[in-house]
Amino acid sequence: MDSNKFFSIISRFNSMLLSLLGIGVGLLIVLGIYNYFRDMNREAPGLQIGEQGSSAQNDEVWRFADMISIPGTDYVALPLTAKWRKPSPLAVYESSSFSTHNYLFINEKTDEKQWMLPHSDYLFDQRHALTKGSYNTGYTAYGQMFEVITKDTNDDGKFTDRDKISIAFVKPDGSEFAEVLPQIDKLLGHSLTEANSVLILYQIESKAYSARFDLNSFTLTSNDELPMLGNGQ
Repeated sequence: MDSNKFFSIISRFNSMLLSLLGIGVGLLIVLGIYNYFRDMNREAPGLQIGEQGSSAQNDEVWRFADMISIPGTDYVALPLTAKWRKPSPLAVYESSSFSTHNYLFINEKTDEKQWMLPHSDYLFDQRHALTKGSYNTGYTAYGQMFEVITKDTNDDGKFTDRDKISIAFVKPDGSEFAEVLPQIDKLLGHSLTEANSVLILYQIESKAYSARFDLNSFTLTSNDELPMLGNGQ
């Protein structure tokens, strides 16, 4: 009887120890998950991009996003992003997350640095690398194309995705920014047809167009309305 009691106590002690061990492991797992998501959501301090005490410093938070490599070149780019600290009727840009307003280009070999634009007034919606090559041979960038909002086209006092976009080109090193197709409604697609030529399909209101540009000079070489089906009905 005494032996049975002893083994019963030992069994209960082992069960309690296993339970405590399980709770400890569970707490460690929860703590690990918490630390993981805390590190994922950790935000860097805001950047000073202008004069100390300027309105941009007071009203907006500015940060660099992750570095972008420009294929086949010695250049990388850092997107400059911004977000308003709180909703404001005075906000120029409306976004629930950080939006891009400029790019800083850096030469990896010479450490030369230059901004793509001298200001941060535009809202960059999409960036497209104009590259040729393959996985085996590698890719080379002949330029970059941007969908960018440069004007408040719907007069609501903000730059948003409800405004018309413009298409702009820059050289692979971020120089010679040129707005080549102002205020279109939608980019339908693009193709780098040769090393110095790019085809762009786009829409303005109810009509679609195809445009071709020389990437060496960013000049428009053709711009045609796409044909309608039948009699247009």
